[in-house]
Amino acid sequence: MQNTMQISEPSLFDQAKYEYKKSSYTEIYKVLQNLRQ
Repeated sequence: MQNTMQISEPSLFDQAKYEYKKSSYTEIYKVLQNLRQ
C-alpha cells in the first residue's frame, strides 16, 4: 500500500504542474490575442 502511494504521488504532482503550465500558457495566449486586436 505504501509503495503505491509513493509511486502515484509524484505523478499527481507532475500532472498538476502540467495542467498549471497549460492553463497559464492559454491565459498568456488570450492576452496576446486581445492586444493584437
